[in-house]
Amino acid sequence: MISTRFVPLLVLVLFLIFGCAPAVREGAHVEKEQAVQKLPVEQQKEKANEEFAKVLEIVEKVENRSDAVPEMEKRYTNIIENYPDAPLAQEIHWRLVELYLRDYNPPRIEDAKAVFSRFKERYPQSPLKTAIEDTMTRFFAAKGMWNEILELHDYRIRKFVETGSIDSPLFLFMYAEALRNLGNKEEAIKGYNWVIKTFPGTQPADMARRRLELMKNSKKD
Repeated sequence: MISTRFVPLLVLVLFLIFGCAPAVREGAHVEKEQAVQKLPVEQQKEKANEEFAKVLEIVEKVENRSDAVPEMEKRYTNIIENYPDAPLAQEIHWRLVELYLRDYNPPRIEDAKAVFSRFKERYPQSPLKTAIEDTMTRFFAAKGMWNEILELHDYRIRKFVETGSIDSPLFLFMYAEALRNLGNKEEAIKGYNWVIKTFPGTQPADMARRRLELMKNSKKD
């Protein structure tokens, strides 16, 4: 016969064994279900292409593009959430960033940043990363959002300082522009000179040279 002093302990042990088991089994079931729900890459590719084709149809049917924007956002989001392994998904991240920045009034800047952040996590080696950064850089410059440009390209400029290599003269020029507009003219001048030295004969180098001339003339005045 089991002593009464051991009954509470026995009840506790039984509870831990049988009470927790369903939760464990349920968790395993959810994980298994999620694994099953993820489509093979070829099916993701097919589904993503179908969804994008619907976007093109919608845009063609409306008189004003703005009327199609909510549905475009919905379908773009569906592609990147449900078919992330489809080759098209990377481009759709870019298109969604452009949609948030160019087609909404006011622009949905934080949403665009969130999409780009997710893009970088999913596709760190994607060549489209530079294209998205170009889109965001031009938007920030047009809006005078200079701090955002510094933040966007901080890692790139740090790498340039360490290695002397950078993937685009435009990004280096725009970083210098941001510094100048934020009052850091000394560092901006260094940036312009680096553009001229590193990328001679390019349009950003010509723009940097003109900017330095304007800054020099403004000092005389």
